Amino acid sequence: MRPLDSHGVTGLHKWEGKILEIDGDAFTAELYPIDAEGMPITADFDLELFGSDAATVVPGDVFYLSVRTIKAPGTRPTRTENLRLRRLGRVTLEELQAVYARADALMEHLEQLFD
Repeated sequence: MRPLDSHGVTGLHKWEGKILEIDGDAFTAELYPIDAEGMPITADFDLELFGSDAATVVPGDVFYLSVRTIKAPGTRPTRTENLRLRRLGRVTLEELQAVYARADALMEHLEQLFD
């Protein structure tokens, strides 16, 4: 058996995409290169590439696309891709109220400094 370091990942490319339109089981997105300079491109993808997240995708969602080539001795190179939705954390009402309370306290403090 050969050591793992004889395998290699080459040709790794990354894009940030924005979903423009959903049509049935496919979506159209504009992709911006992350790891290289270049112009944005528009491409169509199958929604199934998002796996269990596919049912929640809406136009305007942002995702990341990684494409890589994997080379192993004695085999043909294979290309893989991975799409991941960018999911922002959810803010609870209590957390939002705490932020407003801190902002109000800071504003009162600042007003006292200038009285």
